[in-house]
Amino acid sequence: ASTFKPFVGMAALEGEYISPNEQVFCGPYYSLPGSRRKFLDWKRQGHGNLDMIQAIAVSADVYFYKLGTAMGIDYLHDVVKHFGFGDKTGIVLQGEKPGLLPSTAWKKIAKKEQWWKGESVIAAIGQGYTVATPLQMAVSTSMLVNGGTKYRPRLTNLEDVQILDRVNFKKENVNIIKAGMREVVHGKRGTARGAITGKNKIDFEMGGKTGTAQVYSTHGVKDAKAMAEKPKHLKDHALFIGFAPYEHPEIVVAVIVENGEHGSTTSTPIAIAMMRKYLEKEKPVEVIPATNGTPATPVIQKPITPAAPRAATINNNANRIAYDDLADVRKHL
Repeated sequence: ASTFKPFVGMAALEGEYISPNEQVFCGPYYSLPGSRRKFLDWKRQGHGNLDMIQAIAVSADVYFYKLGTAMGIDYLHDVVKHFGFGDKTGIVLQGEKPGLLPSTAWKKIAKKEQWWKGESVIAAIGQGYTVATPLQMAVSTSMLVNGGTKYRPRLTNLEDVQILDRVNFKKENVNIIKAGMREVVHGKRGTARGAITGKNKIDFEMGGKTGTAQVYSTHGVKDAKAMAEKPKHLKDHALFIGFAPYEHPEIVVAVIVENGEHGSTTSTPIAIAMMRKYLEKEKPVEVIPATNGTPATPVIQKPITPAAPRAATINNNANRIAYDDLADVRKHL
């Protein structure tokens, strides 16, 4: 689901695969060099040139397709795993699932197959093998917007606060991703802008990201009539992750509406109602204890796995990736 995109963007910024202000042309589709296969954007006519903040706001698939190709699945895996994807959150509940964060090594063991470059394309928008629970999305969003501290989720305040990890994300990169998520809700082109209009207007600033999770594959078919005629149980799930207030977040919410189709119209209003209710109430002050010297985990600035290419930049030609040298292109694409 597209709720994965902010974390992909964070990985790209931390690895210096792209600068936040770099303009990337996002047409109607993306194809790997030498391939006729078209990976379609959700917007049929494409989005034009976008920077990172704009790409998050409009949820441009092609922008993230290009990032996924440039980074490779193993670098993406190594950074995004710090957010808790692929692991249990540690909440005191039975039956929690770890989800799945794929890599070349995982596929070789689990599927006994090689990793295909096209799989890195769709992994960058949260499709393919990637599986995450709503609780994982909430924990990871909290870690993203607070600057790199991952807490074990608690059912009550009677449980001790426990820090699971601390990562040295660059503050400027955190601010870029947060700004993109703010534009999702408050921007003129944001995918969730309609959720705060009219009677739903809010008196606080927030950030968020909409998403949809396919129940079954349409193989790229975007026929509106066919999609509308799908049985209810086959319609897409609607997702939203959000935080508020924007400047000093106090609450993170992750919502999934099964077969809700569109995150902007079904899951987003629920999340906003929850945040509004929380912010309206007087809350007891809870003192968060010191970290007791918990060491911070350094972010991988460059790929360290054999399967990952060296630093790449995205240029403005649709479907083209510029690598440091031709050997990398032959080896990794």
